[in-house]
Amino acid sequence: MKIEEINKIKILGKPYKVVWMDGDKNVDFFEGKLGKSNHILQIIYIDDACADEQKIDTFIHEVLHCIIDNLDLRLEEKQVHALACAITSFILENAKNIVFTD
Repeated sequence: MKIEEINKIKILGKPYKVVWMDGDKNVDFFEGKLGKSNHILQIIYIDDACADEQKIDTFIHEVLHCIIDNLDLRLEEKQVHALACAITSFILENAKNIVFTD
C-alpha cells in the first residue's frame, strides 16, 4: 500500500480522516508546512507533492501531533519533529521485518 492510499485511520480509538492535497496549489492553507492536523475535527492534511519518504515523515509527524494533543503532553515542535524523524527512520529501515496481520 502506498502512503497516499491511506484516507482514514484511528488514533487512540478515534476515527481520523486523512486528506492528501497538492501543497503547490494550497500554499496559503499549508502556511509553508508539509502537513496540518486538528485533533478536535479529527482530520490530518498532508502535502502530497513532496517525495515519498517525506510524505511518510510528515504523516507520522501529524499523527504524533494528534496523539500529543489528545493526551495533553505539551511537547515542543522540536521534540515532535525529532520523534517523527526517529520513528520514520525505524519504519523505513525495518519495513521488511514488520508484518501486521488481521
